[in-house]
Amino acid sequence: MAFEPLNKKRAAHLICEKIIEAIENNEYKPGDQLPSERALSQSFQVARNVVREAIGILETIGFVEVIQGKGMYLKSVHLEPLIDQFKNLIHDKNHQLYEMLELRRGLEREIVILAVERALEEDLQNIESAYQAMELKMLQNEVAFEEDYYFHKTIAVAAHNDLILKVFNFLFDQYQMGFEAARKKSIHDPAENKWVLNSHKKLYMAIKQRNMTEAVETFEKHLEHVYQKLNKNG
Repeated sequence: MAFEPLNKKRAAHLICEKIIEAIENNEYKPGDQLPSERALSQSFQVARNVVREAIGILETIGFVEVIQGKGMYLKSVHLEPLIDQFKNLIHDKNHQLYEMLELRRGLEREIVILAVERALEEDLQNIESAYQAMELKMLQNEVAFEEDYYFHKTIAVAAHNDLILKVFNFLFDQYQMGFEAARKKSIHDPAENKWVLNSHKKLYMAIKQRNMTEAVETFEKHLEHVYQKLNKNG
């Protein structure tokens, strides 16, 4: 099957939807080998790391199995419940944002703990660079969605747990979709922008200094602040 090029925004999420659509149309059947990472990258006209992220999402939720050295295969399981589950998670926005926030609290708290313990010097440099990119965007009064995501992703990478990273990628993509409207409301609030930047910087510094208590407390305060903002914005 030939896939159409994608808008780069949330490309990994869209790749998942396109592949699932192909499965629903019986273009792929359980046990079939899916196109290679390179072929998908060319079809969708996106970078291969975006394809890898999409594959990770599909693997995490049980659609595919990746066999090292052989490729990606559609699992020989009853797929309809998985498809319905995926669609419900994507499209049911009435109540899921708060539930995602709760899930994020548990997952990312563990990520922060592991990052404090395991972050390498290269990881710390990546976290710092991500913070600087986010700071630059916000100081220009722009909504730094991608920069914010990348900051948290660099911390997830620093945890050095592949499965956690896959779950993080899927969760954060959905979370950001729901949180976008709330963030736009606060873009022109200098006090809010200052608080967000300071919170992220404190988290980075705590990880760099291997200060577990400070890192966890900073993250939890950050999530509590986000929760309050959501309540305020209704």
